Amino acid sequence: MRFNLKQGVMATMLLCTVWCPQSMAQGENDLNDALCHTIGGTRETRHYFTYGDGQQGYVSVDCETEFFAIEGGLDKRSSLDSLQQALFLSVLTGKSPAVVIYDTDARIGKYEHRIRVASETAGVLFLRLRLDDTTDRERLGMVFGR
Repeated sequence: MRFNLKQGVMATMLLCTVWCPQSMAQGENDLNDALCHTIGGTRETRHYFTYGDGQQGYVSVDCETEFFAIEGGLDKRSSLDSLQQALFLSVLTGKSPAVVIYDTDARIGKYEHRIRVASETAGVLFLRLRLDDTTDRERLGMVFGR
């Protein structure tokens, strides 16, 4: 499911901030917890699928809302698979995919750039959440429908 502006959601790339009560040294799971709590989502929901000769597997979504399957990751190489995960979860859930990258160094690095460009090309909502700024919960709520 491609991100659609007609759904009343902001542009495919939105620079915004997230409130995180802990230090910037926190891990990806803590940041996903804070994001999911802020937007009223559910963490680590399992979605099952069948593949191959009837084998079954599952994937867990970092944060799921009524309308979005959100994959969140740090601005590191390990997040390059976030787009694939969001798209696959979108297929399983029927929800719009979104990728959230937590900016730990207040600059757009090569991994953030690659993920943003790929997300825009695929029509997936991309958010870069800067950890060094103050909260903008209302904007997050508008994006994710809370």
